Amino acid sequence: MSEVGRPEAADKGLPGGRGSGATPLTVGPVLVWLSMAAVAIIIAGIVGHVLEVRETTRAAAHTQARTAAQLLAENTGRLMDSADFLLDDVAERVQGRPWADIASDAALWRGMAADAERFEHVEAVWLNNADGELRQVSLRFPSPASNASDRDFFRHFANGGVGPFISEPIVGRVTNKPTFLLTRPLTTPETGTFRGIVSVTLDTAYFSSFLETFDLPYNASIMLVRAADGRVLVSEPEARTGEVVSAPLLERIERGASVGGFREADSVGWMRRLPEWPVYAVVRFDRRAIDAEWRESVVNYVVIGGLALIALIGLAAYARAVERAVRD
Repeated sequence: MSEVGRPEAADKGLPGGRGSGATPLTVGPVLVWLSMAAVAIIIAGIVGHVLEVRETTRAAAHTQARTAAQLLAENTGRLMDSADFLLDDVAERVQGRPWADIASDAALWRGMAADAERFEHVEAVWLNNADGELRQVSLRFPSPASNASDRDFFRHFANGGVGPFISEPIVGRVTNKPTFLLTRPLTTPETGTFRGIVSVTLDTAYFSSFLETFDLPYNASIMLVRAADGRVLVSEPEARTGEVVSAPLLERIERGASVGGFREADSVGWMRRLPEWPVYAVVRFDRRAIDAEWRESVVNYVVIGGLALIALIGLAAYARAVERAVRD
């Protein structure tokens, strides 16, 4: 009898046919592999986005610190310039005059007091002779007894140093207030012999208020630092006056770097030396605050990505289970 028309003949040798012995085609493996590929893509996307946001936030903080330090240096430099102008003016008024004459000059005192009042950041103007004795001060007339011969700003010029000089932070013997001084020497016009100093004490409260106006993010710390030894002259918000800055920052100052970034254990920042002045403007940001910002920025993205991962992993597991059921 012919095989034509026999039902089993049509199945012989055909893929998936009853007589071929082949396993019926399923979509389980395809779904598993597609799901795994999607999972890998989502994970890579999440990680890439998080890293990009982190680096972008850190770079923006670095730029903000650099800009703030530059503005701080420029504005503080102008304050120093105006105080130095006052020094030059007073030095010219007493040029060549005997100290006894200077000490008894009430008109000179009134002029010095008016000048100090005119500059908000200047606390007082001081004149000391070659022995360090105070001969005139804008705060009162006649001047009280006081001697500055042991102060660093006096010793600097008495030992032949040149100016201008920024003193270490001190507590004034006349005012009993924390301050620092900008000082220049007084010399004889004929020989240039040292005959004393003219100084201004700078109002740290004014500088603290000035630093507060910057209103920076990331729990910012702003400082003015003496170049000679890395001591803090004034700082906000924490009171660190007189402290020596951290080792990474001090190392850059001691190398004479005029500008640059630095990294500390818990902060990052930027420093810039004031134009013409031995003082650094320093801006520091709390690294934890920076990291908190970028983490907050990516949390929604990570949550949504995580939910998508859970859904895809569930789909892959389901497809795998269906595939096994079909094989069984």
